[in-house]
Amino acid sequence: MVKYPLIPSYVLADAETCARCCLCTLVCPIYEHTKDPSKTPPYYSKMLVKIANTRYAYIPRGKLSNILKEAINVYYCTLCGACITMCPFGILTPDIVLTVRENVYRIFRDAVPKPIIEVVKSLKEYGNPYKRKISLKSLKEKLCHGSASKKKSTLLYPGCTLSLFSWKTVENAAKLLLKAGISIEIPAEVKCCGFPALVSGDHRLFVDTVKENVNEWSKYDEVVFLCSECYKTFLEHYGESKVNASYIVDYLLKLIDKGILKPSTKYVGEKVVIHDPCNYGRWLGRSNILEELLRKLQIPYVKPKLHGKYTYCCGFGGLLAFIDSKLALAISHRRLESLVKESTTIVSICPACVLSAGRSLKIGRIKAKALNIIDLAYEILK
Repeated sequence: MVKYPLIPSYVLADAETCARCCLCTLVCPIYEHTKDPSKTPPYYSKMLVKIANTRYAYIPRGKLSNILKEAINVYYCTLCGACITMCPFGILTPDIVLTVRENVYRIFRDAVPKPIIEVVKSLKEYGNPYKRKISLKSLKEKLCHGSASKKKSTLLYPGCTLSLFSWKTVENAAKLLLKAGISIEIPAEVKCCGFPALVSGDHRLFVDTVKENVNEWSKYDEVVFLCSECYKTFLEHYGESKVNASYIVDYLLKLIDKGILKPSTKYVGEKVVIHDPCNYGRWLGRSNILEELLRKLQIPYVKPKLHGKYTYCCGFGGLLAFIDSKLALAISHRRLESLVKESTTIVSICPACVLSAGRSLKIGRIKAKALNIIDLAYEILK
């Protein structure tokens, strides 16, 4: 028997408020590349209203299945939130998308794209969406000696993407904290923060993942997140836990302000261009911390036309890179076109954005580089 997921009242109210003015489509990266009206925020709102009316009006389940089949395009959303900046009503389309996805996943799984099913299987089997174990055991043995108790140590939580595709960045972050005299721990096996489960529509798996992580993280005195998406997920969904957490850029700024870490070399490269990730620039409104760190490191920088809460998506979000890699790369390429006009050195705080940019640069044969701010900070503060 299907246990229907709840539809939050504020989400349904948002969906019913949508006037179909389509102003949001002017900034939607998906619509810009597909020109498909069924892959737009107004369509997703329409789908949720249909699902709600069908469920609460007790219309036969067969009709609900037909509606859920139509809702498959809801997976073509990066959850970037650009639509919110244009909506006259401030409708939270990403919340509508997540609610529709959960309904599709729980009620009519046959309509869920195969890549999403594979992501969930990987999360259950490996603890991450990449279909393999992610081990940092060698790095842990190299840097962490286990002399301090967990309650007196700081756990570096790198997240799946950074650990798998840029473990050197994890090492650089660890070395910076060790230089500051902080007792750190690195997980031998990296497990997901849970966000891919939430995005897939498997809310139960997400809740279970949150519980497991809270049980583990609460053993430490503090947890420092190296991934901006993981930290955003923590702030939004781990709020009632007693885990003491912070983000690596904030942490480095604090150490620099206290004089514990000081620049030991001078930056000799070109000015860098900032790419604000959607999770920090728009959702958390914290794009200024990247600028602040660049200033303290005395690295010249420039901001692109679209930055802060108006930043442009890298194409990786919402699991789009798993569902339609060509579309994700097209969106990434569109963003890079504007960034490389300002500088051939792109800096971001989001591992997924750096990964997406790096792949797009390589495929497009663009002579530029994408860097994580952690790596730049390491070169100057070491």
